[in-house]
Amino acid sequence: MNRIYSYVLSAVLVASLCACGNRRSGAESGGQQPAPAAETRSFEMVVPPAVMTDTEERMRFMTEHYWDKFDFSDSLYIGLEEVTEQAFADYVDLLQLAPRDMARVSVETMLGKAAVYKPMYLHMLELYDKYLYDPNSPMRNEELYLVVLEAVLADDKLDEYERVRPAYQLSMARRNRVGTRAADLGYTTADGSQGTLYGIRADFTLLFFNNPGCPMCKELREEIGDSPLLSEMINRGTMKVLAFYPDAELDEWRDYASEIPASWINGYDTRQAVNNEGVYDVRAIPSLYLLDRGKTVLLKDVVSVSALEDMIFDYKQ
Repeated sequence: MNRIYSYVLSAVLVASLCACGNRRSGAESGGQQPAPAAETRSFEMVVPPAVMTDTEERMRFMTEHYWDKFDFSDSLYIGLEEVTEQAFADYVDLLQLAPRDMARVSVETMLGKAAVYKPMYLHMLELYDKYLYDPNSPMRNEELYLVVLEAVLADDKLDEYERVRPAYQLSMARRNRVGTRAADLGYTTADGSQGTLYGIRADFTLLFFNNPGCPMCKELREEIGDSPLLSEMINRGTMKVLAFYPDAELDEWRDYASEIPASWINGYDTRQAVNNEGVYDVRAIPSLYLLDRGKTVLLKDVVSVSALEDMIFDYKQ
C-alpha cells in the first residue's frame, strides 16, 4: 500500500505542476497583457512539505489540504469543467486509495469550504453523485459515496426539501452492503416452481439481475460462460447462478427464457419485492451480487467478470 500511496501522490503532483503552474505577469511574459481573468483560472495543487517523507503522512496532507487554494466563492469555476471537474476527478482518484477515516475527514473539510457559496456546494454534490453514485460511472464507489452522504446529512447546509434525495440515497446504499447478509428474495421459475435466495445451497451464489433483450445482459452471460473458473464452478455446483428478473412483464420474460443457460436458476420476482419494497437498489441492469455460502455479500452491484474471479480467488486463500 505504501508503494501505491507513493505512486499516486507522485503522479498527482507531477500532473498538477505540469497543468497548473503559476501564471506569469505581463512583464514576465514579454510585456503582453494577461488574458481576461475568466480564461486564466486554474486549479493549483497543494504540495506536501519536502520534509514529509512518510507516505501515509503525505496522503493525509494531500486529502486534507487538496482544496486549500481553490476559491469556492468564485461562481465562474462552476462552468469551467476543464478546471473544476478535472480537479474533482483527480480528487476522487486520491480518495479511492485513502483509508475510510481519512476520506471522511477530507470530504467533511471540502464540503465545509464549499459551503461559503451555496451554488458551488450544490455543484460539488452533483459531481459526487456523478462520479461515485451514477451506475454508468467508471469511478463509481458506493462505500465512498456513503461517506459523502453521511457528511451532507450531518450538517445543516441543505433545506428539508434538498435533504430528501440524499436521505433516500443513504437508506438505499446501506442495504446489502459488502460484509452484510444479503436480503432474501423469493422467485418463481417458468414451470411455476418457487424458491428463495436463502434456499440455494452452494459455496457461492451469483445473483444476476437481468432483463429480456438487454444487450449488456447477453454480453455478461457470455463472459461468465467464457470464464474457465466460473464455468467450472457452475458445472461442479460450487457456484449457483440465480438469473433474477425484477419486473412484471412476464410474457417478455417467458419468451426470453431459452436464452438463459439451463444450468442457471431463472426466476422472476414473486412478490415484486425489488420494485415495490426496495429490497435491493437496482439502479441499472445488468447487476451482479456475489454471495458466499451464508449469503454474505462479497461483491455488490458489479458488472465485471474479472472482479468476480479476483474475489473468488482471494476468498479461497
